[in-house]
Amino acid sequence: EVRARDNNHNPEGDSSRTMDFVVEAVPNNPPELVDLVADLASPQIAGTAVTFTAAASDPENDPLEFMFLVDGQARTDFINNPSWTWTTTEQDIGSHTIEVRARDNNHNPEGDSSRTMDFVVEAVPNNPPELVDLVADLASPQIAGAAVTFTAAASDPENDPLEFMFLLDGAAQTEFASSPSWTWTTTVENIGPHTIEVRARDNNHNPEGDSSKTAEFVVEAVPNNPPEVVDLASDLASPQIAG
Repeated sequence: EVRARDNNHNPEGDSSRTMDFVVEAVPNNPPELVDLVADLASPQIAGTAVTFTAAASDPENDPLEFMFLVDGQARTDFINNPSWTWTTTEQDIGSHTIEVRARDNNHNPEGDSSRTMDFVVEAVPNNPPELVDLVADLASPQIAGAAVTFTAAASDPENDPLEFMFLLDGAAQTEFASSPSWTWTTTVENIGPHTIEVRARDNNHNPEGDSSKTAEFVVEAVPNNPPEVVDLASDLASPQIAG
C-alpha cells in the first residue's frame, strides 16, 4: 500500500493504492545419489562380508538419510550412515540388485533419489580330496596264500565324507565304499608282480574318483624245498660176518 498527502488535508494520507505480492521460501531441492560402491568386487563367495557405501549431494547441504535394499527388500531403515555391510550366506547364492535410497526429509518419505548395482554371491568352491598314502601291512614280496591288507590315507579340504575303491592291475576289486582298507587274499593264480591302485572321491567331482595312488606288490610261489634224509638204519646190527 502507498499513501499520498499534500499536507493540506488528511495527515494520514489523502489517497492510497495497494497491490498484492507473495514472498516464498527459498526452494529446497532434493538430494541426488551420485555413487554406490562395494569394498569387494563381485562375485564373492558365500560367507563374505561386503560393505556398500553411497555418495550423495544436496544443494542445501541438508542432513541426509540412507536406506539399503537387496532385490527390493529393505535391509535397513532410513539412517544417517551412508554405508551398510552385507554378511552373505549360502541362502544368498546367486545374482542380486543392491539399491540405496537417499532423502533429506523435505520431499518424498520413501526416498528422493536412488542408485543400484548388481552383485553376485557364489557357492564356496569344493575342492577334491587327495590321496596321500597307500600302505600294505605286509612287505612285498609275499608267498601265494598270504592275506595282505592295503590301507589308504586321504585329505579333503572341506572334510567331506570320502569313498574308496581298490583295483588290482586296473580291475576293480571293490565298489566305492567308506572303508579306506581292503584285504587281498592271494592265491597261486596271483603269482607275479602286480599294481595295487586306490581311488578316492567325495561325490562332488569325478564319479570315477578324484585322486588315485598306486603301489607295486609281488606274489611269489610257495618255495619248494629239497628233501632231507633224516635216518638210515639196517636190519642187523654192525658188525656182521661175511656171507
